[in-house]
Amino acid sequence: MLGTKFGISSRCFPSTILKLGYQPETIPKGNCYQFQCAAEGREVYVLVAGQKVVCQQNSQKLSVKGYSGYIVCPDNIFKFCRYKRFCPNFCSANGVCINNRCICLKGFYGPDCYSNKPV
Repeated sequence: MLGTKFGISSRCFPSTILKLGYQPETIPKGNCYQFQCAAEGREVYVLVAGQKVVCQQNSQKLSVKGYSGYIVCPDNIFKFCRYKRFCPNFCSANGVCINNRCICLKGFYGPDCYSNKPV
């Protein structure tokens, strides 16, 4: 429905997208997508359910075929591409890294979101 993906090659972007037929949000919320930066750090490729969309300008709004709404590109693409992740074990692909701390998805626990049992 959202085309999201979690893991070490993903980052969260402000987004209102939903599959066509669903009512998109009016205010962007953070959704995580797989991404890749161009070699020079001037473009960001965002993958949504296997489709690649390209951020070529800061804060650009991208639409995705088969989805309503949009994804907001980073406000500084060059800085975004230079950002390094500092969470333990990259949150084991079971959470998101915010301020160097893992925020685990439901059902995962621990400092690196590895355990499925409460710590």
